[in-house]
Amino acid sequence: MGIFTEKVYRFIPREILKAAADRGTAVHLATEYEDQDNLDLDSCLPEWIPYIEAYKKFRAEIKAEILFTEQRLVHPKLFYAGAVDRVLEIDGDYWIVDLKTTGELYEHVGIQLAAYAELLNQNLEKPVKLRRAALQLKNDGSYVFREHTKADDWSAFLACLTLVNWNKNHGKPITY
Repeated sequence: MGIFTEKVYRFIPREILKAAADRGTAVHLATEYEDQDNLDLDSCLPEWIPYIEAYKKFRAEIKAEILFTEQRLVHPKLFYAGAVDRVLEIDGDYWIVDLKTTGELYEHVGIQLAAYAELLNQNLEKPVKLRRAALQLKNDGSYVFREHTKADDWSAFLACLTLVNWNKNHGKPITY
């Protein structure tokens, strides 16, 4: 997905991007512990707390059943891998949900979610219809739950995967 993230984040200094990535990783882990009723808030940095509170608020308001958390999977035919943050059942629908701690939700998240949906279905005995959403946890304790429905997201992912594989086979970095 570098073709999209490079364009979005290229003007942000590396140290700020690293701090944001580290925060995102910590919040992901904290929410996983929260799902297991095993989170010790005293072990969390104060800057993580609003994101965790946003997650708790989402769980209380949406009342989703958590089916999978942080599933690391490999596609058996296309040979890409990913970690699916959450698979939820909400009102009888199955949702694949990616947690975000970014300040903005970008449209290209739909492409990532399409890849995760295909990845999950290829690893299930019987594929299911999956709705796709990003859950943006915000630093003010609020959240945004945004569904991604674009039909061409999967095609866009396949195009990106093709370029990555081409680059690996030809050994020259692609610049955008």
